[in-house]
Amino acid sequence: MKKTLIVAAALAACGLAQAQSSATLYGNVDLSLESMKVTGQSAQTRVTSGAGAPSKWGLRGEEDLGNGLKAMFNLEAGFSADTGGVSAGKAFSRLANVGLKSATLGEVRLGKQWSPLADSMLWTDSDYASNYSPITPLLLNGVAGPMHLRPDNAISYGSPVFGGFSGKFLYAPSEVSGTDAMTDGSLTYSFVESVKSTFPFYAIRLMGGTLYL
Repeated sequence: MKKTLIVAAALAACGLAQAQSSATLYGNVDLSLESMKVTGQSAQTRVTSGAGAPSKWGLRGEEDLGNGLKAMFNLEAGFSADTGGVSAGKAFSRLANVGLKSATLGEVRLGKQWSPLADSMLWTDSDYASNYSPITPLLLNGVAGPMHLRPDNAISYGSPVFGGFSGKFLYAPSEVSGTDAMTDGSLTYSFVESVKSTFPFYAIRLMGGTLYL
């Protein structure tokens, strides 16, 4: 088998292990006590993880490489807080990526990451990714199914902000026979630059020869 390797942003994250001050540990533990009654059956009391929002933990960081260039990484795992089980049988089932970014050139990211469609809507809903969000069920049950919200094996480019507008493009090649590659793009408008306030101006997705607008 002949393989060609393209070494890119992954190498830039190597130095982060020594830059502890640039790393941030974050997470969310969601546990609730529920009582459920189904007609014709006895009431059931249980402890549930993720009733409001997914239980997760993650590590993200960046390192200043000079001349306005920074290396970055983000690892995020989902888990069941009631049992301690790992989500989807993966060490980092939610996010696992590295990249390079510049204030003037934008950013390039490799690995499992948020798709432009999901990313553009991340700050438009205060309950995003929770069970009470009006937007999340639409994404999960539509063309942007769970695997497409955070695609594997992806490479993306995010532009700088120009007059409030910014764009993001992602390509996730098909690495398994019988599956479709995914091309995703979005255009967002930041109406308050000092905080994360964005409006999904336009989004487009190409999968399996079908174009979604």
